[in-house]
Amino acid sequence: MKCHYFLKLLNRYVDGVLVDKEREEIELHLNHCPNCYKEYKQIVFLREILASKDKISVSEDFFKKVMSKISSAQTEVTYRWKQLDSLARKLIPVPVMIALALTFFIFRGYSPQITLDDYYLSMFSEEEVSILEGAFSAEELLGIKGGV
Repeated sequence: MKCHYFLKLLNRYVDGVLVDKEREEIELHLNHCPNCYKEYKQIVFLREILASKDKISVSEDFFKKVMSKISSAQTEVTYRWKQLDSLARKLIPVPVMIALALTFFIFRGYSPQITLDDYYLSMFSEEEVSILEGAFSAEELLGIKGGV
């Protein structure tokens, strides 16, 4: 199993809520994986710090200050998004026009030169065509009357 699996279980392991099988697996992994063990030690350390500290008190206007900062950040993001949207609206037609111009220049002189005879004869295999050509003329095969 990958470290990703065990990292998801670390908090539950520290809380002591894993079933025996999961607990044994994670302990075995922690003994062999220095990166996961380091993450485990950090979680334990942070929990010890949080458990030893008193409740944090904040000023009465803390909520208002946080909401004000969030609002100004949203305003900035909205402004940037509007700038990007404006730029995108100006730039999107450019690649579309280039694609249309390229298509025009590539296909401007292209006109397939296929005759009606070729079209109808394409419905038959080469063997069938050679048999039919030996027995009939192309006009007779296609039901075309002479002089049309």
